[in-house]
Amino acid sequence: MENNSVTTQNKAWTFCGVSTVGMIVFAALYFNKPPPPIQSKPTTITSIVTNTVTNTVTQEVVKEVPKEVEKIVTVPAQISSDDQKLINLGAKLMDAVTNSPIKDDQVLFGMKDVNVFYIIGDKIKEFVTEDEIKAKFELTLRRNNVPINPKSFNTVVFSVAGFSDDATKTLISYSTKCYVTEYQTIFRQGVCHQSLITVWEKGGFYGYAGKNKINDVMLDNAEKDAEMFANDFLSANPK
Repeated sequence: MENNSVTTQNKAWTFCGVSTVGMIVFAALYFNKPPPPIQSKPTTITSIVTNTVTNTVTQEVVKEVPKEVEKIVTVPAQISSDDQKLINLGAKLMDAVTNSPIKDDQVLFGMKDVNVFYIIGDKIKEFVTEDEIKAKFELTLRRNNVPINPKSFNTVVFSVAGFSDDATKTLISYSTKCYVTEYQTIFRQGVCHQSLITVWEKGGFYGYAGKNKINDVMLDNAEKDAEMFANDFLSANPK
């Protein structure tokens, strides 16, 4: 009897211990488990509109994006005044080369006025003075509207040479010449130099005259040469 009672009692304590351990494990699992998510029940709202028209306006906003437009502008390079002068000179030289040579009566182009220089031989001075020749020559130029300026770079030269017959000394041999000289640039084989060059020449009278006639002959030739120059001057420089 005592053995059965002890056995029964041991079983009861064993069952109680197992139950206690099970409850502890169950409690630990229960409290460590994250709570389930709360699910909200969808709510349906019913709106009743009577005799109402609803217009829905959709406004579209357009954002303008600025566009970058690249414009290529050709800007001419700056040219110095010296370079421009060289360009102009080159253009004028090319124009002179391509055009045909001008005639003798056009060589005096671009002259606004003239300065007259006289060369009188000693023998001629015995019969006619330089002032007489100068007065006749320049009066003829003025009469033909050729401006005279003592400071002009355009120089007209009137020269008279002569000698007498040593045997009789009654005849005077003479020659006259009217010409224009200028400093010009000469180009040859890629090399250029300046030199005093005769660009216009006419007249060239020569002959003999007696002592009593040489004065009138010299003044007459001075007038003729001045008229020849004035004619070409006005032709090349028309008003």
